[in-house]
Amino acid sequence: MAGALHLPSSDERCPAVLMMQGSGPADRDSDGYFPPIQEAFLERGIATFAFDKPGCGESTGDWRDYGLEARADQALSALEALRSEAGIDPQRVGIWGQSQGGWLVQMLASRLPDLAFAIANSGPSITVPEQIVYDCVHTLRSLGHSDDEVAKSVAFVESLRSAALRGMDFSTVEARFLEPVRQGAVVPRRPCNRRRCGLEAGTTVPDRALRAQGSDGFDPVPVPGHLRGTRRAAPGLAMRPGDR
Repeated sequence: MAGALHLPSSDERCPAVLMMQGSGPADRDSDGYFPPIQEAFLERGIATFAFDKPGCGESTGDWRDYGLEARADQALSALEALRSEAGIDPQRVGIWGQSQGGWLVQMLASRLPDLAFAIANSGPSITVPEQIVYDCVHTLRSLGHSDDEVAKSVAFVESLRSAALRGMDFSTVEARFLEPVRQGAVVPRRPCNRRRCGLEAGTTVPDRALRAQGSDGFDPVPVPGHLRGTRRAAPGLAMRPGDR
């Protein structure tokens, strides 16, 4: 894994934040999304560290081989490396994550009692399976599909996840579930960001996609109740530590 550590102008050991990207391929700058946020941290005396996902930038491997649990392991290794840096105060190291990175923030916050702080930007409040179904339902409804079509699509999505949980390989899934759809079964297709989903032309990712579908059972809902001084922020809303 390759990444970049940015230090503020200071002669003393400083606090630091590990920054985690959302889903899909992303380098240490998250395609230009991170630098302005990094600058805001640096102006406040907080060092930042972010790394290229596997197969992106200078990191080896392939990001599609890593579900949430594997990404959490990567983050743990990055936190250990960050704490060992000479200019960093190891007692003041935390994590910031955006979108899928927000899942990682909550996963690590629930496991690391010595984490100085955790910031989830557009993070989750439901489980991964619930989010997938929610996305399917509301996208198809916005496109004007009937309730019957939406229900069939949800059943299709849930059958794929069930197959993944059972460890079914893609060739079997293709024959049992996907081929009937290609032959005319009524399952509406929703728009998909093929790059983010790892479905770029010329790649073979089905087994990876199935592994990711079957591996992410983390429930973020109980996490805030285990944290000290929890703050939640939204436009027009600020909560004091201890508020729920």
